[in-house]
Amino acid sequence: MPYEKVHELSVFFSRPLTFVALSLVFMFVALLSLRLDDFINWPYWVVFCPLWLWESVVFGSLLFEIFAFCRSQHCYVGAQSHFKSAFFDAFFHTNLLFFEVLACNRLENAHHSWASAYIPLIIMGIFGLFVSCWAIKNDFDGDLYFIVSSHILFFAFVVLRLERFITWSWRIVFLPSLITFAFFFLLEFIELVLSISRFTCVNRFPNYKQQSFCISVGYSISLLLIATSGVLLALKLDNNLRLPYVIIASPLMSALTVFMSLCFSARPHFQWRRCFQILYRSIVEMCHPLQEYEHVIQQIYMQLITFLVTNRSLLCVTFSTTRGENQQPPPRSSDFHSPKSPSKSVCVDLQDANWPSEARLLLAPQQGRDQTTSLVVVSVSCPASARLDVPD
Repeated sequence: MPYEKVHELSVFFSRPLTFVALSLVFMFVALLSLRLDDFINWPYWVVFCPLWLWESVVFGSLLFEIFAFCRSQHCYVGAQSHFKSAFFDAFFHTNLLFFEVLACNRLENAHHSWASAYIPLIIMGIFGLFVSCWAIKNDFDGDLYFIVSSHILFFAFVVLRLERFITWSWRIVFLPSLITFAFFFLLEFIELVLSISRFTCVNRFPNYKQQSFCISVGYSISLLLIATSGVLLALKLDNNLRLPYVIIASPLMSALTVFMSLCFSARPHFQWRRCFQILYRSIVEMCHPLQEYEHVIQQIYMQLITFLVTNRSLLCVTFSTTRGENQQPPPRSSDFHSPKSPSKSVCVDLQDANWPSEARLLLAPQQGRDQTTSLVVVSVSCPASARLDVPD
């Protein structure tokens, strides 16, 4: 199956998969609340089963995409970006799975410290910071990465509090998380104000019909409900509130219900990337080392993806040395009779080509042989923006 068809299927099933993921998280929150309130005496390995089922669905879809991408004969830049996003998702969910297993083992047996259980989560937060910058630049859905990376300080405070390195109250420990959700609410409130202003210009801008007022209100209310659960949990841990965990988790489950209802809407994610794209571009333009870092990372990735995925079929260099009368002339431009071919074969003379000095040393013919010319036939893949839809 071509990778383009797989990409279309993945986009088509992205919203149902999001609905399934949110449903499994809802089940996990409900089971964990009942387990902490001693309404059920199930082991924590059973309580965490919805999360592991979610991870299995995610890894299954990622393996399917990677397999289809490797089988594809066409390698476009758009597909490479999608493959890179799948690689980031795999690394992210691998660390999340490690954290879930270690946390479940800590709750069940207490054989290790909470610090070791939170190591994958800290790595995931640091990694999510860089992935968020990449997602903002390439306009990918990186809301989950940004939310996790913005809570890295909160994760560190929780680890220190659980290990009793600090004796702060839980309200102070939860303060970074509340500040983060306040920032998210501010961004969503800006989107809410913009959606109100679009009511007067719907006829002039039909593309803005997808961003409705009700969806913005739903996301804003969901953020408030999540922050409410955090405040109630902090008060519960400080023994200032005597409520069962089921009631404390009720606002969180209500927010998950709102998210599930918005999965099939016209705007299934937060609209924060537009604000961060402007900030990201301004920072990169002002800081020259960031531009160099971005260029080096892009070169490393292109070399890696060419080595792993192309299977030596999209990028191959063949040396052809001929002698005397047996030499064949280079192919003419008329030989390229396939305008939609994903690759071209170009014959280049080493003496006329503007090669770097290192390339001349590598591609030069061996000394001591009577060779009139040395031709290099290079087959290179075409980028996504040049699919050769028109003849040369």
